[in-house]
Amino acid sequence: TAASTFSTVSLQSDATLDASLLPTLAVTGNLSNAGGVVSLARTDSTPTNTLAVTGNYTANGGTLALNTVLNDAGTSTSDVLQADAVVAGGTPTLISIAPDAASHPALTTGDGILVVRVNGGVLASDANAFALPGGYLDAGGVRYVLVRNAGNGNWYLQATQLVPGPGTPVPTLHPLALLALGMGLAACVGWRRKGVKQE
Repeated sequence: TAASTFSTVSLQSDATLDASLLPTLAVTGNLSNAGGVVSLARTDSTPTNTLAVTGNYTANGGTLALNTVLNDAGTSTSDVLQADAVVAGGTPTLISIAPDAASHPALTTGDGILVVRVNGGVLASDANAFALPGGYLDAGGVRYVLVRNAGNGNWYLQATQLVPGPGTPVPTLHPLALLALGMGLAACVGWRRKGVKQE
């Protein structure tokens, strides 16, 4: 565990805050992400890193990089950003998830997989502070979305639906088969018309 104290740190587009080398980095002060990268992801260890901010995290673009074991919620672990409050200052911070090698994607139950903890509760957690690139994460045929809990204000990955795996074939008909089907339908309609008795 390491600790650092400052008033406000602002990450610009060319800046990276690497918090991946320590299990816990505790900072006192406000952290503003204005297009930089906050990285907790470290692929050579279990994803249990925590960046604990005693202050506000302001999202104005940028990226939060996390390593996560994508299993069902009961057996999943993830790096976590923790802050007293998260504030939407403009564009959401995109949470980039690097699935851990131990991942076995599955539908989640309960809250899901914790990725951001907000100490101040839901009133201190702006609804537009974070997002996933493209709005969702597909892994192993499971679709994960990012959800802010309306009760405690924490942010979770939740998987409630399956998606087609890569390379899943889409059934199609050959053009000649479509032509034959059309001719068969036309003949059927013609036969039925001949059998109709008009008065």
